[in-house]
Amino acid sequence: MEPKWNSYLYNKEKWFLKIILMNLLFKSNKNYYIKFILPLTSLSFMLLVLVKSSVSQFSFDEAYTFMQYVYTDNIFNVGIANNHLLNTVLMYFFSFIGNSEFILRLPNIIFSCAYFLVSYFVSRKLNYPILSLSIFYFAPYLIDFFSIARGYGISASLVFIGIVNFYNSESKYSIHMSMLCFLLSAYSIHITVIVLFFFILFNIEYFLKNINLLNILSIFIIGFSSIPIIFLVFNITGSEKPLYGIDEVSIFYLLTSSFGFIDLYVTKSILIHIILNSLFFSPIIFFNMHSLKSKKIILISYSTFISLYLLPFIFDKPYPVYRVLTPFLPLMLVMVVISLNIALIRLKKKQSMAVRSIIVLSLCINFLVTLQIDRYYDWEKVYDKSIQIAFRYDVDEGTCFFLHPDELRDPTTDYYRLQASLEQPIYCNYDTGRVMKNSG
Repeated sequence: MEPKWNSYLYNKEKWFLKIILMNLLFKSNKNYYIKFILPLTSLSFMLLVLVKSSVSQFSFDEAYTFMQYVYTDNIFNVGIANNHLLNTVLMYFFSFIGNSEFILRLPNIIFSCAYFLVSYFVSRKLNYPILSLSIFYFAPYLIDFFSIARGYGISASLVFIGIVNFYNSESKYSIHMSMLCFLLSAYSIHITVIVLFFFILFNIEYFLKNINLLNILSIFIIGFSSIPIIFLVFNITGSEKPLYGIDEVSIFYLLTSSFGFIDLYVTKSILIHIILNSLFFSPIIFFNMHSLKSKKIILISYSTFISLYLLPFIFDKPYPVYRVLTPFLPLMLVMVVISLNIALIRLKKKQSMAVRSIIVLSLCINFLVTLQIDRYYDWEKVYDKSIQIAFRYDVDEGTCFFLHPDELRDPTTDYYRLQASLEQPIYCNYDTGRVMKNSG
């Protein structure tokens, strides 16, 4: 009898563990998520951004923005695409507190917290909170640019808040608030003015049916405020000016990469690639299930994505890739979350649980595998942080690292030289290994 009893206990224990695991991941009681899992996940991602912002080196583009625009009080010099105006202005004001990497990245950190909080409050109201939050959070490039002093994270957060506000709010001011978010986003990353254009276009019926002083003023102010952005777009994309992107794309690439958004997940797994592609085309597959408002979001989003590649084709400019697509990713994520919450509830419970398990685990595993705490995806060259120590060390010892001559003229090195409080440019004497002050 003992073997049977042991077997019985083993089976009971196995099923007990299964029940615990299923309850932990996909418990039907949403209060469990709201009280424990969702807040802890949100706090964890906020902490991740804080840590990443603290330990990562200043990238070339961050240092260039600081040295060329912030430190020189030349913040409105938008001659090339490096100056993300809203980000630069915020960096300028935060620089009065200090010039450390963390302080200069605080604007992005604050906007990342806004993104995480809005994601949390949206997810807790949906049918599948864990699934929804996982889709919003497990996006490697998005997390990357929330922790860096560039305009992409700020712009992405504003686009996200704008589109969520439009979808969730029943207030008569919701459209105006969304337009304001998209406008501010365009002042951070100018090309996101496309989102504002299509948002107004697909809501033009609302304005025509509700002609009043508020709507007239809103359209006038937003339209007038958009003129400088359109000018800036044409200015920074002028001939012979540096633009980040690729020269050629194919229809096959656009379809298999979901307009390039799968590249933002840095995945090398074919299985995860297929899962992501299926997710990103789910809004089209389930289009007929959507409400009128969510259909508008789908039309706004896909019109934007098509324009991102159509406009460069017309004007013979580089096509967007990687970080340029990051501000538009929230549009895709919101569409996917709405679509899955509509579609999965129609499946049987076990089928729905299986699909959700695959999606959540795939996104989580891919995120953890690709996570880089102390560096960024778009800047492979890592500057040894001992450079900063070296410039401080030379004050007492006069020694230096044998940096490549190009690195001595690099914005990142200039930034750490400034941090070391050396007023004069320096160079390294390769014969003696000592720091020399430039006298000329």
